[in-house]
Amino acid sequence: MNAYQEVQTSGNSWVPPACNVQYTSTQESPTLPAPQPYAAIFNSLERQMSAFAIEHEAFLQEIRKHFVMPAGYSVTTFLTEHRSLPQTLLEAAGHLKECFGADAVFRLRTTVDELGSRTLEAAVVWPGGVGDVRTALAKFDDWWLAQLRPGAGYLTFTYELV
Repeated sequence: MNAYQEVQTSGNSWVPPACNVQYTSTQESPTLPAPQPYAAIFNSLERQMSAFAIEHEAFLQEIRKHFVMPAGYSVTTFLTEHRSLPQTLLEAAGHLKECFGADAVFRLRTTVDELGSRTLEAAVVWPGGVGDVRTALAKFDDWWLAQLRPGAGYLTFTYELV
């Protein structure tokens, strides 16, 4: 038995849509779309990319003055893939010399862990004892931990005893 005597609906209006006109008797010439405001960014893209490449190469030349790099492309490729690291290395170079001495030799190399993750390792070649190098590394760590920035997780500082 229906308790309500009037017609019940869901509240939706199911009126059929009006037909769109599919043919018009007049034809207009097509108009070109207005140029987008962001299109200007791409006009000078090649020039910008070449300027970035020149700047990056200048950073790599400066890094070669402070660090010994292997003959292969592993470190260069890594620094190209992680564009914030060259500036970080250059900033750290002065503090490394301050902590380990002006005559210290610093070597760069890439390492791969068991999961395939690559990191850049900056190692000081140390002719002295373990205690001295650990003291110098702890002094550098005080500065380094206060300066952490993006990309720093890909960079490790360590030492090699010779």
